[in-house]
Amino acid sequence: MKKIVFLILSFSLFTIGLHAQQSKTCFIQYENYANNSWLYNCYFLKDTMMFTFEKVYKKMYQSFPVYDNLGNSRTETDTVKFKKEYYEHLDFLINHDKKREQVVTNKRAYNSNILTRYQEEKNNKQKLCIVDTLISMDNWEILEDTTTILSFKCQKAKINYNNLDYEAWFTIQLPFNAGPKEFRGLPGLILKVSTKNDGKGFIAKEITFPYTGALPKYGFNGEVWSQKKYTAYVEELNKNSNKAFEQMIKNLTKDQKILN
Repeated sequence: MKKIVFLILSFSLFTIGLHAQQSKTCFIQYENYANNSWLYNCYFLKDTMMFTFEKVYKKMYQSFPVYDNLGNSRTETDTVKFKKEYYEHLDFLINHDKKREQVVTNKRAYNSNILTRYQEEKNNKQKLCIVDTLISMDNWEILEDTTTILSFKCQKAKINYNNLDYEAWFTIQLPFNAGPKEFRGLPGLILKVSTKNDGKGFIAKEITFPYTGALPKYGFNGEVWSQKKYTAYVEELNKNSNKAFEQMIKNLTKDQKILN
């Protein structure tokens, strides 16, 4: 009888502890194997996850202009010799991006195949909620292999998703059924995932749990679009931009002929 009571009490304490963990927010910063000039900042909440993209300016911009006394510029890559010019260039780019800042926050419920992206553009004051339907991800095969990532014990799993073979490492020590970008469907948080063929994927570089900082902006009050409609909109923007560029080249060529 005492043993049964002890087991019930232990299970109750475990359930309470698990619920308390799930009510907290976890922040993970993932590095992209394919493009390390971008980081994925993921926020795992009780019922939903959110993620944003962050530029790594030092990796994205490795060449920069250097000017002589006459104001003539040349391109350099030596960030030690021209340290002052390099950091001045980075500051300029960062401040330039802030002026034309675009807020983009992705959000979905755990195990949901619906991803929504809140997008707010300062330039044209457009606010959109873009809805995209993801391919289901419920056919994981959990393996016996284990490893440790950032002090968290992880177990291996594999899946064929969108015609690609992926391997993932997840931990049940962080009770969130999610991972970077669209990856989901395992009984714990995915800390690493990559394709078997070309190694594309993500790995956790920083974990904060519990996370008590600010969450990304998601105060949607704009128009709801499908991913198809948004893709058509972007294609039209690119088409118009290309036309404008071609017209500019024609005008420059015409002016050059007149001068000659």
